Amino acid sequence: KYIIDFATLTGGIVVALGNVRAGLFSSDETLANKLETAGESSGEKLWRMPLDEEYFEFIKGDYGDLKNSGGRKGHPIFGGIFLKQFIQNTPWAHIDIAGVATNDKASPFGSKGANGFGVRLVLDFLENL
Repeated sequence: KYIIDFATLTGGIVVALGNVRAGLFSSDETLANKLETAGESSGEKLWRMPLDEEYFEFIKGDYGDLKNSGGRKGHPIFGGIFLKQFIQNTPWAHIDIAGVATNDKASPFGSKGANGFGVRLVLDFLENL
């Protein structure tokens, strides 16, 4: 019914959001809203990033159909736009966890180091379908 992927896709998301929220890219408003709600409820917060068609112009390829980067400005968005090209009609969300996948120090949600960001989020999402 849904495709939800998690990856440390771009370092640019760290510049945009730091280590407080993961970047959320989605082709579906309902799915995005459910994930944002689950993020707030689980403490694994998300921030919706744009996927406007104008961004696609930056990743059109000179030698092939696509290139995987559109430059420095808007860098995390180009990663989301690139992934979107491979999704057809299935509601899709990409969660860029580059800034939140590890803790610099212990927190209420985990010890220092890798923290499993997204597990609580997905469980909350699934419990509320």
